[in-house]
Amino acid sequence: MIAFAGRLGRSLYPYGSFVAYLCLIAAAAPFALSYHRAVPAWDELFFLHNAVCVNQAVLSGSIPGLDACFAELAKSPLMALALIPAGPLHGNPGSLGLASVVLALAMFGVAIGLGHMASRLKVPVWAVALVSVSILMTPSILGAGAPLLADGILAFIVACTLLLPVLETQRETANAWSRGVSWGVLFGLGATLKLSYLFFAGPVFLLTALLSFRRVGLRTTVFKILVAVLVASPALLVLARYGRQYLQHAQNFSFGSLAEYYTDGVSRWLFVSQQLDENAVPLLIMAVFGGAAVWRWRHDPVRVATGLTVAGMAVLFDFVAAGSPNKDLRFFWPVWVSLPMCFAAAIPPRTSRSSVTRSSAAIGWAMAVAVLLSLPMHSRMDLRAVEQARAALELAQQNGAKSFGIAADTAAVNVETFILAWRLNRAQFGDMRIFTVVYDVMQGKDAQTSLARLTSADVAAFFQPNGSSPEWANRNFPEFVPQLTSPQREVINPPGAGPIRLSFPRH
Repeated sequence: MIAFAGRLGRSLYPYGSFVAYLCLIAAAAPFALSYHRAVPAWDELFFLHNAVCVNQAVLSGSIPGLDACFAELAKSPLMALALIPAGPLHGNPGSLGLASVVLALAMFGVAIGLGHMASRLKVPVWAVALVSVSILMTPSILGAGAPLLADGILAFIVACTLLLPVLETQRETANAWSRGVSWGVLFGLGATLKLSYLFFAGPVFLLTALLSFRRVGLRTTVFKILVAVLVASPALLVLARYGRQYLQHAQNFSFGSLAEYYTDGVSRWLFVSQQLDENAVPLLIMAVFGGAAVWRWRHDPVRVATGLTVAGMAVLFDFVAAGSPNKDLRFFWPVWVSLPMCFAAAIPPRTSRSSVTRSSAAIGWAMAVAVLLSLPMHSRMDLRAVEQARAALELAQQNGAKSFGIAADTAAVNVETFILAWRLNRAQFGDMRIFTVVYDVMQGKDAQTSLARLTSADVAAFFQPNGSSPEWANRNFPEFVPQLTSPQREVINPPGAGPIRLSFPRH
């Protein structure tokens, strides 16, 4: 029996990498896959219309146009590149489905990259499997529903970044060029997804450089840094050009005055205690890993200390983010993805032989699985609301409208919906100015000021809020309706525009 178990283990050994990659693909699935059609909401629509803008600028070869697109971005410039492979986008919302495919492939690619780093650290397959279980047992992740957002990819990129210092504790000498490339790629991806990545990047790359200097000396470490800077130079240029607007947006919506509009009134300590209560299974798995790491401290104290240190960085991020009034659960995904892998990577291996083989074939097969899983995501998005917005804009354009005001807000139909419809049909709609009064409350404007903006526009769009928006978003809407439907104005419900009604001034 023992001999049979030994032969079975040896026969399965070459497939260890592939199994580990499949486990992490499964862990990434809630961020990437959902085969139920869904209507994209605010942030998803924001990313889509900016991606259309970049697509049209790049494929037309317009550098000023590309600069104008990035100047309108408030966050996640990397997400704006998702639709470049779609080819020219003019009036065809069906091509937007490619964004979900690209997001899923990117998500799985980073997850496989995390698996490759785990193999380099000789993390056994059973530990990788438990890491995946920990991620999938986190309620906010399990119910993620594959939104078209940067947060899922960021979570796995943060996990990869936190493993960089642990890799520098390895006795084996890695290729300095490839190590520098990995530093630059991770920084470039993370920093252009969300500025919150910089919370991790500063201390992690400093610790990584110090450990590299300790192991291979100053000359090789400086070479790695130079390679990393070269690889990350596109991201550094983007941050140099547009970083101030990204930082301002992040500050306003995380800890600034605008964050108060998204507050749930829960204190930092109450929120943390709720997290501990809701994530009992992941915390138990992490406790087991942490205990195993401390138990094997004497085998490789530097590795254990480094693994626990980077885990502490993730815990610190959770504590800091919990102090923000805006505690969207997706902001904490990097913590619950990174922590179990950090604790698992802190455990020194029992043997010098890797328990997870490093096989390019395994990576290839894993990517093939990722492609097969991702392709059906092309039909994921329900874009009927975009078509309805296009119908409304078309009627407005036929009536010579140059300014288009929006009086209400729902998850499916909002200013981002109209901007997306306008972007896709810009040749038809020209330079029509689209604005909303929904956010006037944030800027301290009263209802009469907002109403004056609406009634001075060539056309005002309104529709009944359905409760999917925050209370403040449609607070003044009841005061708008009597004026927008008064005898002095003409109200039309355009064919194909669904619930959208248009209010024109009578001439």
